[in-house]
Amino acid sequence: MDNEERIRIIDTQHHELFDIFTEIQTKRGPVDRLYVEGTLDKLVEYVHKHLTFEERFMASIDFPDLESHAIEHEGIRRRIADTRAKLAVDSPAEWVGAIIVQLAVYLEQWLKEHILSTDMKYRRFVK
Repeated sequence: MDNEERIRIIDTQHHELFDIFTEIQTKRGPVDRLYVEGTLDKLVEYVHKHLTFEERFMASIDFPDLESHAIEHEGIRRRIADTRAKLAVDSPAEWVGAIIVQLAVYLEQWLKEHILSTDMKYRRFVK
């Protein structure tokens, strides 16, 4: 697989993450805990898959700023874990939906900024 193909995979993964965020944000009506837990599981799995792929790619092109980029990634992993912990504490049912929507809005904004600034830095190193 060449670097251009890897970049296409990363771009596709970004779109899939936005799809997950949109799904969460457009959920209407009561949101039960099982839906939220399932969605968080899906999100954790996909975020891990994407960030791991992206970090491995950056290592393969000897991206000099990989360490600080990975630190940003760790921050988003922590935010998701904190949300899971918040939900694990018996949050009132009416808060459950709001908590997951807040996370989706935050992640969508974070990802947009991350793609447009941080991710653009490694693209200069692609040959």
